Amino acid sequence: FWFFLINIINITGNAILIYGFKCGTEGVAVPTLLSRIVGAVLITVLLFDKKHELHLSFDPKIYRFDKNMIRRILYIGVPNGLENSMFQLGKILVLSLVSTFGTYAITANAVANVFASFQVLPGTAMTLAATPVISKCVGANDYSQAKYYVKKLHIITYICMALLGLV
Repeated sequence: FWFFLINIINITGNAILIYGFKCGTEGVAVPTLLSRIVGAVLITVLLFDKKHELHLSFDPKIYRFDKNMIRRILYIGVPNGLENSMFQLGKILVLSLVSTFGTYAITANAVANVFASFQVLPGTAMTLAATPVISKCVGANDYSQAKYYVKKLHIITYICMALLGLV
């Protein structure tokens, strides 16, 4: 039921804003954002409903402020966030430069980006594959096997990326 409600909000909002108010891109963006907000609120309410077997509960005794853990997370997260921000800024600068060249350059840039994305597919796929494999090894307290699989997956990834790079 909730799934249909969220999609109805999105579809009717799109229809009203695009055809009724003659909005362009914002006529699609606003209802999509609104439907996702409604979906997030609904799923949060459902997650805290105690009549479900699997639910969340807020217990202040369980959730406590751990300064050392937060410091360790921020030590990794802040540089990673800054690096990602700089990368996205570079993409925006390149795209703004390409957009001044006309339709053909924009199309060529989009096609080139699609082809370039194939080169990083093995890395993305191995990241998804490595998480459960290494988690299982660490959960079994077999750290030597976890190191073995990390090395093996890295080698496979590098070989696949090199082959795609050569192609």
